[in-house]
Amino acid sequence: MSAGQIAIALVIAIAIVFGIVKGMERSAKRRLEAFLKKAKNSPVSLENAKYGTVEMSERCVRVKGKKPGIIEVPWNAILRLVAYKRDLWSVDLICLGIVFDNAGKEMVLEINEEMVGFKCFIDALPERFPLREKDWWSKVASSAFVTNMTTLWERDASASAPIASDETASG
Repeated sequence: MSAGQIAIALVIAIAIVFGIVKGMERSAKRRLEAFLKKAKNSPVSLENAKYGTVEMSERCVRVKGKKPGIIEVPWNAILRLVAYKRDLWSVDLICLGIVFDNAGKEMVLEINEEMVGFKCFIDALPERFPLREKDWWSKVASSAFVTNMTTLWERDASASAPIASDETASG
């Protein structure tokens, strides 16, 4: 849930608990239950274009963040995938660090659950990478205020890292 969604849910919950709005408890409870059901049943409920977009092609993953510009990372330049959680005080944010080779320099591109296309990207990962853990999401998401950094995939150390072209990371 985004911070705004959580704030709305908290206001409704407070109204229910303290009966601030007399006679509205049942209505507020129904709205809260409907809101939470929708959020739970919609894996893309957090995605919002204002936080950026993640797109995939046969050649690369393309990310447009809050800042102007687009970053493209060829699939064969990816060295490691690391999932973790950021503590944003009132909520946690599930993130994925894409560590890649850019002309011999290791770079990290972070994407997160609030970016449009994140869910599709996460769902497609097992098709492109043999992930170490299948249930990594629940491992990363559990325990508030803990980063839970988890390496999902890492290029075999014996394989040479690909050298990225000049257009690997533009933006």
